[in-house]
Amino acid sequence: MKDKDTIRAYFAVIAQRYDLMNHVLSFGQDWLWRRKVARLAPVQDGQRVLDVCTGTCDLILAFERCYGTGHYVGVDLTEDMLTLGQVKADRVGLQSRLELHCGDAEALPCESDSFDVVTMGFGLRNLPHLMVGLEEIYRVLKPGGKALILEFAPAPGGLFGVLYRFYLTRIIPVLGGLVSGSRQAYQHLASSVQGFFVPEQLQDHLRKKGFTDVIAIPLSGKIAYIYVATKET
Repeated sequence: MKDKDTIRAYFAVIAQRYDLMNHVLSFGQDWLWRRKVARLAPVQDGQRVLDVCTGTCDLILAFERCYGTGHYVGVDLTEDMLTLGQVKADRVGLQSRLELHCGDAEALPCESDSFDVVTMGFGLRNLPHLMVGLEEIYRVLKPGGKALILEFAPAPGGLFGVLYRFYLTRIIPVLGGLVSGSRQAYQHLASSVQGFFVPEQLQDHLRKKGFTDVIAIPLSGKIAYIYVATKET
């Protein structure tokens, strides 16, 4: 388990190349995954969406492209990522409906019961205390609100799983290091994915924290999942 200062340092180093690496290493699939997340929670006028571990705001921008309405709040531990995210949001005219805060996913700077939708893309496995992070998502959601978590899963079984594991552990750290300048950051990516919960385990954890209607939607051969859960009314 990495401490928060280490995680912050990793993302600060790779911030300038973060978006490019996401698109290259996923063969463009990350665009499709985020759009699918957005399609699962239609945003209406006046609704509020919180994106935890927002990074450079790609998930928020996916929602904006789908609906063009709503008020968005992004929280991330790394200021360098938020700076890039703000530039991207300004470019599409989202600044009047967006707030970005440098903050901790395990102690969100948000009021309880204040968001209609809470999202998180590829951030959960980086939390030192995952269950605290889930508690915070539950806390800030309105009753009946929806949580959407996009996250990688350990390599699946079969030949595809063998090939994916090789790509994850051998290719990604080398390629990520060459392009971003930090091989360590992408070694962390590989180890955090391989050591993460299988979908059934994460679904159980969501239920233990009080969420209902918990489902896991597989993506791209089960290398990633969208977890959908509702805060009880």
